[in-house]
Amino acid sequence: MNLSAWIRHYVLRYWYLYILFPAMAYGTAWMYMRYTIPEYEVKCSILIKDTEKSSGVSETALLKELGA
Repeated sequence: MNLSAWIRHYVLRYWYLYILFPAMAYGTAWMYMRYTIPEYEVKCSILIKDTEKSSGVSETALLKELGA
């Protein structure tokens, strides 16, 4: 196998593809990142510490007031 003939036949013959395909991939990635709407996932938790158990307000009533 002659390496220089292989390079001349496959690599240098299609040199424009080595410029065209990365440019197309970069352009496609740029368009995707530019025009897609970002989606974020949000999670939260509420920790309610009640030092006095005899306050008269139950946990379910408190959560209903918070809208949960």
